[in-house]
Amino acid sequence: MTLGEFSLLLNVEPKWVLNASAALGGALQYTLPAAKQLAVARALHQALGVPIPRAHELAGQILARYKAERLPVTVLSEGKTGLGDTVDTTIDVYRILAAVYTGLSRLRTAYAPRRRGRPGTARRDSVRAAVEYGLDLTLLSANLGRTHAERLRQLDAMAGFRRGVGRRPLTTVAP
Repeated sequence: MTLGEFSLLLNVEPKWVLNASAALGGALQYTLPAAKQLAVARALHQALGVPIPRAHELAGQILARYKAERLPVTVLSEGKTGLGDTVDTTIDVYRILAAVYTGLSRLRTAYAPRRRGRPGTARRDSVRAAVEYGLDLTLLSANLGRTHAERLRQLDAMAGFRRGVGRRPLTTVAP
């Protein structure tokens, strides 16, 4: 998975993924399990102001306790005061993972990664372009409706006609 795909999966900017990866020591792999853990860590970071490395660690514990049901998961974490108090935090993991799976569906159906090189030109149907230009293609389409043998017979007949016509010397008539 590329950075663009991974950021679309999480519904964040690629820069946020790069910053989170740097905060985690640069060891972030672009996989679905890593996306799930980072999505939960992002929710913790946004809701509680927990730094990304600690939120990532807590997200791993939360996902380990999650039993794939709609029930929220409760974890104990240190408070913001740093005085040793604890805070009960309830996380709706089901909703967070539903958003990740929605991003995965969007990724698989609508995402087209950038291609290398110059973009190709759009191919036009040449027959349609000729008709729109005003050319009459009825003889061409009638000829294409014939078999190979019929086309060869017609070609031989035209060649015979051409040989028979030949060039004749011009005669001038005096007045």
